Amino acid sequence: MSSLEYKPRPSWSRANAQCITDYKETLRVKLSNNAVPKDVLLCSNVMCCNNNHIDSLSRYANQITDACIRCADSTIPCTKRRGSRGNIPGWTEIVAPTREASIFWHIMWIACGRPHTGIVCDIMRKTETAISCGN
Repeated sequence: MSSLEYKPRPSWSRANAQCITDYKETLRVKLSNNAVPKDVLLCSNVMCCNNNHIDSLSRYANQITDACIRCADSTIPCTKRRGSRGNIPGWTEIVAPTREASIFWHIMWIACGRPHTGIVCDIMRKTETAISCGN
């Protein structure tokens, strides 16, 4: 999976009270199916380095994490791809005017014969830089 590929994640801010209740109940059921490693609980050595205990705790922690993720995936609304509804926040107010200025001055630069120096070239470069820098 490339870093640019969209991957939906649980959107806790979009979850209503019913979603949270469903999550808690589903998680309670899933966690009740995980056995607590009793050998680790019975170990009285606070500096324990027993590899079996470490492995047991690691497996148990992974089971808890996996249960939380699976429950959230099945009960909490997911994020949506940015712009998937046809709008990108801030586009109209911030990006569109700068983009239009950049396009205008690029067209002017072409109409002037693509000069390498002069005022039109300087303005075209500044508006092009503003787009690439996000200003």
